[in-house]
Amino acid sequence: MKNLTKKDMLDYVMGASILGCGGGGSAESGITMINDAFEKGYKFNLADINEIDEEKVLCILADVGGGVPKEVSDKVESYVKKIRSYAR
Repeated sequence: MKNLTKKDMLDYVMGASILGCGGGGSAESGITMINDAFEKGYKFNLADINEIDEEKVLCILADVGGGVPKEVSDKVESYVKKIRSYAR
């Protein structure tokens, strides 16, 4: 497992801003979130799939833009809140 540095995370934001197709927010908002997370002491890790125990639960969280209708975002809001509560 690799512990990602702040530079790693900022590089991912820059790469996403180049390769992204829009709808995911600005690079500036991503940079703000990364700075905030590191100031709060959060750590980011990148794991090879072979490092994950088969008996564990793995959640891959991503926020994909694209203009999701309000009724869809309302439907998943409770799940997003629950997942965010685990991250604290």
